[in-house]
Amino acid sequence: MKIKISNAITAALCAAVLSAASYSLGYADADTGGGTGYSSQGKIVFDNGTEDTADDVIFDASDFRLIDDMVTEGKTNIKNELNQYGNIQIDDDIPEFGTLAASVSAISDGTDAAAGNILSGKKALVGKNIVTGSMADHSGTSTSTSQIKENGTTAEITIPGGYYDENSKITIPIDVIKDLPAINSNLIANKRIAVKALTATIPTGFGTATAQATFTIPKTCPLLEIEYGATGGYYYSCELFIDDVSQGAGGYQSRTVSKTNVPAGTVIKLVAKRDNPDNLESNVSAYASIAYIHNV
Repeated sequence: MKIKISNAITAALCAAVLSAASYSLGYADADTGGGTGYSSQGKIVFDNGTEDTADDVIFDASDFRLIDDMVTEGKTNIKNELNQYGNIQIDDDIPEFGTLAASVSAISDGTDAAAGNILSGKKALVGKNIVTGSMADHSGTSTSTSQIKENGTTAEITIPGGYYDENSKITIPIDVIKDLPAINSNLIANKRIAVKALTATIPTGFGTATAQATFTIPKTCPLLEIEYGATGGYYYSCELFIDDVSQGAGGYQSRTVSKTNVPAGTVIKLVAKRDNPDNLESNVSAYASIAYIHNV
C-alpha cells in the first residue's frame, strides 16, 4: 500500500524515529553515496486496528529515501537562500537545522535604524520588528524656508528635516535675504532716492479742457511711489498713467500708487481735466510727486 498524501505530515514527523527503528530492525543497508540507504525487503506498518483499510500507513525503504531526499533538498534550498545575505555564510553541504535557525536569527544582526531614519511609508526589518519610516521625502521638490541668519562671513540656512536628492531645491523669499544686515546695508549703500515733481495746469477759462505733463524714469528702480491730486475752481480732476495704463482719477483728495521693479524708460503721464457742463469760469492745477529708488 502506498503512502497517502494526507499522511505526508505524519511521515515527516516520524522520519527520524522510523529511520532509527528500521535500522535496529535490520532494514538498513550500506551507504549508497547520498545519505542512509535502505533495503526494499522490509517495511513498517502503522496499523489502525482495522485489517487492510486505507487508513493504514505503510513505510518501506523507498519511502525513507524520499523523506531523506526531501529534507536534504529543503536544507540546501534554505542554505542557498540565506547565503544571499551579506552577513550570512553557511559552508556545510547539508547544514543542520540548528545552523539554519541560527542563521535566520542573525539576518538582522546589527540593524539599528529608527522610524526617523527611514523614508516615510517605507518599511525595514530592524532586529525582529518591521519598522515603518517617518522621514519626510523632499526629493525632486522645492522646499521653502525663512530660517536664514548671518554667521560671520557666511549665511546659515536651517532647512526642514527629511531626505533631499540632487533634484531638491531650497527656496528663500527675496525679502528675507534682503533683511540680512550685511545685504541690507550693502543695498542701501548702493541706492539713491530721487524725487521729481510734475504739474499740469489748465488756465482760467470756460468749458471742457485738458493739460498733461510727462516724466520718463531714467534708471531701473526697485521701488516707485507717486502721490498725485488736483486743485481748482469747478469740475476739476486729474488722472495718472504709467506706460499708458491708468492708475485712477485724483482730485481734492490725493492718491498714492506704488510699483516695484520698474524698468528704465517707463513713462509717467499726469493729465489735468476740467469738465464744466455749467460753463463756469475755473482753472485746474494737477500735481504729482514722484519718488523712486535707483542704483548708483
